[in-house]
Amino acid sequence: MFLLKIKPNDLDEWSPELVVTVEEDLEHRFRDVYKRLLNHLGVGIAFLGLENQTNPAKDMPIRVMTYDALSYAKQVEAVKNKQAEKVLPIVTIVLYFGYDKPWSAPLTLHECFEIPAMLELVVANYPVRIVGLAKSPPLAGIINLPMFSLDGERGNKKSPPLAGIINLPIFSLNGERGNK
Repeated sequence: MFLLKIKPNDLDEWSPELVVTVEEDLEHRFRDVYKRLLNHLGVGIAFLGLENQTNPAKDMPIRVMTYDALSYAKQVEAVKNKQAEKVLPIVTIVLYFGYDKPWSAPLTLHECFEIPAMLELVVANYPVRIVGLAKSPPLAGIINLPMFSLDGERGNKKSPPLAGIINLPIFSLNGERGNK
C-alpha cells in the first residue's frame, strides 16, 4: 500500500500536445491531462499524465507507452536544444470510468500479444496503472490527485484548470478483471 499526495500548487501547466519528429516522421498526439510535478522548492521533478477511459481498451498499454515515449523524446530534444536541464520521469495513470463492467483489457504490454516462451524474458514489458472509479476491486492504496475542471477544450495548449483535490483509491485489479 502506498500514498501519493499531490496538491494543486505542486503542479504547473504543461502542454498536453505531443509533436515529435521521429526519423523524419512527424508524430502528433494529445494527452488528456499533462502536468509537471514540482518539489517543495518549485523545481520540476516529474511529469504526471492522466488518461480518461470509459471502456476497456485492448491497446491501452501500447497507447500509454507511446504517450510516454513521445514525451521522453520531446524532453530529450529540449535538453539537446538547451531548453531544459534534464529529462524527468513520467507517471501516467488511466482513470477508468466504466460503470457497466470491470476492466477487461490488458494491463501490460505482454498481455497485448502472444510471446514465445523463449522470448518472454527479453521482450520489454510496460505496465498500465488503472484507477477504477466505478467498480471497487480490492484496495491496494490511496492516491490523492488534483481534480481538474473539464471546462477547457480538449486539444488546446493548456490542460484543464485545477479545481481541488480528489482522493482516489488505487485498486489491485487481480480477480476483478472481466476476462480473467
